Amino acid sequence: MKPIKSSFKDLQKELFRIELIQIIDRGHSLAKLSRVVDWDRLEEVFGSIYCPDNGRPAISTRIFSQQRKDKNKVYSVHAPEVECISKGKAHKRYEFGCKVSVAATSKGGWFVGARAVHGNPYDGHTLSDTLEQVERIARKPEHVFVDMGYRGHGYQGEIEVHVDKRKRGRTARSMWRWMKRRAAIEPGIGHLKREHRMDRNRLKGRQGDGFNAIRSAAGMNFAKLLSWLAEFLCQIFIRYFRCQRTSLAAELGKMAV
Repeated sequence: MKPIKSSFKDLQKELFRIELIQIIDRGHSLAKLSRVVDWDRLEEVFGSIYCPDNGRPAISTRIFSQQRKDKNKVYSVHAPEVECISKGKAHKRYEFGCKVSVAATSKGGWFVGARAVHGNPYDGHTLSDTLEQVERIARKPEHVFVDMGYRGHGYQGEIEVHVDKRKRGRTARSMWRWMKRRAAIEPGIGHLKREHRMDRNRLKGRQGDGFNAIRSAAGMNFAKLLSWLAEFLCQIFIRYFRCQRTSLAAELGKMAV
């Protein structure tokens, strides 16, 4: 529903109004029930019954009754599927949205897989579905190199998975170089976020998250193709002008003779 306009002409008087969260008794049976009910399932089954002009069902109740340590909280009214993702970094501890699993080639950094993952799962549990997408788009790889966040992934397929580690140990030198090459995907992810709209999705719903992830990866691949094509054409033009210059110098030499 649309927010009701304030009845006070002077907005400073609203400073003394009591917040609704202070009025609700969190120990009430209905408040306890709201923290146990699977609201996503209810909205999926009964969401088509409600008219969009009469407000949103259950979201306002969830916002007023949720507490700090509750799971599956609502962080956005217009996008209730948004999740809180812990980054573990000093400059950015949390991000709000959904996880995106990407796969890129070790040579060239071409993105061959990108999929949005909802529910904030463990990174290792997304590996199987990502490899299936890679097989559909490109081909079946022989080796896959992942970061330490994929420890305990549980993948049991034919593809050999190598988890990054801090020390080389008994790992072969050639394999260790490929493992260190995995870090090259990090700048690529940064370009996806800053230059190809991965950091902010303009499409609605969970399907919009999936479309945005695929479009961002495809956009970066097309950008690399255009960059390569521009460099290739530049080399052709340079050689053409050199040939023209050489032929012109030869003609001038004959005329001078």
